[in-house]
Amino acid sequence: AIVAIWQGVQLKRTVIVTENAAEAIPKIERAYVFATVKRIVNVSIGPSGTANVSAIVSFFNHGKTPAIITMLRAYSGIFEFIPHELLEGTNERLPEGLVIASGESFPLPVDISISNTEAMEVEGLAKCFYCVGMIEYKDILGDIRETGFCWEYRQSEPGGFIFCRKSKLNY
Repeated sequence: AIVAIWQGVQLKRTVIVTENAAEAIPKIERAYVFATVKRIVNVSIGPSGTANVSAIVSFFNHGKTPAIITMLRAYSGIFEFIPHELLEGTNERLPEGLVIASGESFPLPVDISISNTEAMEVEGLAKCFYCVGMIEYKDILGDIRETGFCWEYRQSEPGGFIFCRKSKLNY
């Protein structure tokens, strides 16, 4: 009788552990999308006094399943302070069909023209040049996920941008 009770307790523990493991699998297997920003060309000021800065935001899926993109937003700007929220803008849903496969990325070009004065302010560190945005995506379980990002331009960096640790846009 004691052995039967002990076996019953062990079986109950096994069932609980199995149920917890089954609930955790979707979380482990789902899509995880993060953004990186790289400069395409060096910042150069043209004869008109403006500079064109071209960057690429790469949304990389580190998860084990595809991510279905539902919304994308990315832009560059020159700010006196670290941006902690996105500027007002359109948050239009994209038609389904844009997918980031597991282990793959989705590139999004971001261009900005800056004046000679703005370029000098960035070089003199009076202001900083940032690339910010967000991606909203649906995982295979149908859950909506969102990742925000903020990268700061640094001319001395090989890719031109570094992850801005202090921004609340990184989530």
